[in-house]
Amino acid sequence: MDTKLLLREVDKQGRKPVRKKSLNSILILTAVFFVILGGRSASSANAEIPQCKERSLEISTRQGKVSVSVEVAVTAEARQAGLMNRTELDHDAGMLFIYPPNRAIALWMKNTLIPLDMLFIDNGGIIRFIKHDAQPHDLTPVPEPTGIVARAALELNGGRTKELGIKLGDQVQPVWLETGSGCKGA
Repeated sequence: MDTKLLLREVDKQGRKPVRKKSLNSILILTAVFFVILGGRSASSANAEIPQCKERSLEISTRQGKVSVSVEVAVTAEARQAGLMNRTELDHDAGMLFIYPPNRAIALWMKNTLIPLDMLFIDNGGIIRFIKHDAQPHDLTPVPEPTGIVARAALELNGGRTKELGIKLGDQVQPVWLETGSGCKGA
């Protein structure tokens, strides 16, 4: 049957079906609207978060304070790239992923070449979940199955969390609450 005839037919209720071109246009416009709307809310949420490439991050443990040098990932692009395709990470280095508040987050090890410890931190800086020694290339979401409500996640070299004595309930400096950037080179 000719497709032009199909587009002109009416359904049983007497309505004309929506043309494919019209439907595609509606879908594209809707997608563009949500991208623009989402981009505005994400950029305004990130406007008050310190954005920098590297900074010192203090963690208060039961044994005392420790400091690590972290790259800060605030944008969706930086969070998505994370530590993928890196063959090494300095001993006292890591990456801090900062998210908008009250969001369930989960991480995975796609294209990650080194084992990592993953720490999930609430808005006040309290460590709420730790995954020790997440293995390279593992696609299992951490924490399983749907993530955890957290403001940030910290990735350190696999095993480093235990070496530093970092445990659940310890306090991470909540850099997302700071008014100044505190970034090296800023």
